[in-house]
Amino acid sequence: MRYRSAQLAQVRQLYRSMRDSIKQRRLVSRNEDLSSHPSLIKLQSPQGEELLIKATEQHQDKPELRSSLHIQAHPAFCASATVVTVLRSFGHSIPNESIMLQQALSDATFPAVWYRHWGMPMLDALPVPLKRRLMLEYFQYDGMPLAAVKALFDVHGHHTTLLQQLSVTELQQHAEESFAHGSVLVTNYGRSVLEQRGTGHLAPVAALSEKYVLLLEVNQWRYSSFWVPMEMFWMAVAQKTPNGNGRGCLIVSKEKHI
Repeated sequence: MRYRSAQLAQVRQLYRSMRDSIKQRRLVSRNEDLSSHPSLIKLQSPQGEELLIKATEQHQDKPELRSSLHIQAHPAFCASATVVTVLRSFGHSIPNESIMLQQALSDATFPAVWYRHWGMPMLDALPVPLKRRLMLEYFQYDGMPLAAVKALFDVHGHHTTLLQQLSVTELQQHAEESFAHGSVLVTNYGRSVLEQRGTGHLAPVAALSEKYVLLLEVNQWRYSSFWVPMEMFWMAVAQKTPNGNGRGCLIVSKEKHI
């Protein structure tokens, strides 16, 4: 009975994911001038530029990450665009999200555990060509779980740690250590906490300055990159998802697996 119940749950998830993927695949990115919480500071503002200068002086800025920014090509591609941005900053030559996924999900590199992250482990038993087609034609348009983002970095050879249920002190410590150790902190945060449109969104941390975090915005169609107060940043990362966990973050090491 328990097995049948689990299988039924996966079938229902498959139906929802296919339905939402087909619907969202029709969306098109377009320029919008949307507002955010008044506490956020745009990078390209006098105060934002001042914070960046101070971050650079304190060696808590990643200019190579900022210069590697890849703007997502589709409203659902924030995770893939973030992966491309971070990998570029590490020296990878990757033109866009599509090429990155095709490389990561090749016959030789397709992760053994992939669709489990969407709640559909039964799909992991399918032949790789079919699994790849499902991802490229459908599921990439339904968002990407943070655990799947971790798998993409792992495939490209970078050690990645998934963190959830963090206190504000722990999150700040990890952010500071990412600059000291040459790693990148990739965050999954709730847009609503920042009074922005959307639900979950991914972005790498590009700088720290005076209790502010610079989130490198891959969806420049809607928002520019902005500084967020540390406390608000933590609230957005700690926002609960339907499974009861906080949204969480990844620590991606520049050093590759040996």
